Amino acid sequence: TDHPTPLWSALYQGQAGCRLPGDPCDGRPRRHAAPRRRQGQLGHADGAELPRRLAIIGGGPIGCEMAQAFARFGSQVSLIEYTDRLLGNDDRRAGELIADVLRREGVAVRTSTALQRVTSDGAGPKRLRLQRTGESSELEVDAILVCAGRAANVEGLDLAKAGVAHDGSGVRVDAGLRTTNPRVFAAGDVCLPFRFTHAADAAARVVIRNALFFGRAKIGRAHV
Repeated sequence: TDHPTPLWSALYQGQAGCRLPGDPCDGRPRRHAAPRRRQGQLGHADGAELPRRLAIIGGGPIGCEMAQAFARFGSQVSLIEYTDRLLGNDDRRAGELIADVLRREGVAVRTSTALQRVTSDGAGPKRLRLQRTGESSELEVDAILVCAGRAANVEGLDLAKAGVAHDGSGVRVDAGLRTTNPRVFAAGDVCLPFRFTHAADAAARVVIRNALFFGRAKIGRAHV
């Protein structure tokens, strides 16, 4: 029998983490949980050890937050950003201010730096091959934390057959979160440029109002 055609559909596919070039984990996720202090001592959360040398890839809000946190816990932190400044989606002065604060706290901030490759012998140190202004260098660390953004989960959905346009940044929507197919809406990381939990929650509320109650709600930076 034929399946009934829904009056409205909504996409909540989320996103996946970006892969490093020459990923030494071979697709297997590894993580270092942030340690916590107990009775004035530096303890470990979830049994993870504090990495002595840590490379953080990505100078956005999460990368900056983690860089400061791990530096204060005692790690030697290198924050690597491909563009010429931190917090690229925010005011330039804000990025410069944060960079100054992080440097004062001991973080090695490396802007305009491209990550070319990561190699590892297994359980030993990880070696990052970096390039800045045409010159290559190598950085050896004990752990890598990737905060370089997320990719929308659109593979295998055959969105083109449904008339839903998408590109490298995700599903294309208007301010009311309607896709190029007027009967399909999208919400969350699959379509938003600001990928935060509270923004996804706000987007879901917009979709419910517009799809089910014929509303005219819109989403914008005010929801961030």
